[in-house]
Amino acid sequence: MPTVQFSAYLEECQQQQHQEFFSLASAFRDAVKAGEMPPVTQSAVDALADYTVFHFAKEEEFMEKTHYVGMKDHHARHLGLIDQVKGFQKAVKSGSGVELPAVTAFINEMTRHDRLEDGTFFDHLREHAAK
Repeated sequence: MPTVQFSAYLEECQQQQHQEFFSLASAFRDAVKAGEMPPVTQSAVDALADYTVFHFAKEEEFMEKTHYVGMKDHHARHLGLIDQVKGFQKAVKSGSGVELPAVTAFINEMTRHDRLEDGTFFDHLREHAAK
């Protein structure tokens, strides 16, 4: 796989995908905080869930292509985060709602994941691109 493809993905992921994810997460948090009507909150959480699945799949595609040794653990972490978002979806759909502290904790966990676990993967990608 050409080096330029790794570099382009790294830039896209860091600058675009993560910004989009956090924008969607903030929109969901804001809808919960404002006590928006269920259709608004459902739309926000659905967009967040769809994007989370898309982003993690894209990331894992590059993990496979570069034989990332931490992929198994990283994938397990992704599954746990996807489960949290899907739990929010179910709660909103059922009408039981979502508490703001739970959404804030999720965003904080994603921030930690982005900085630590994704940071380690991005270091791997940079090394792979330099070869």
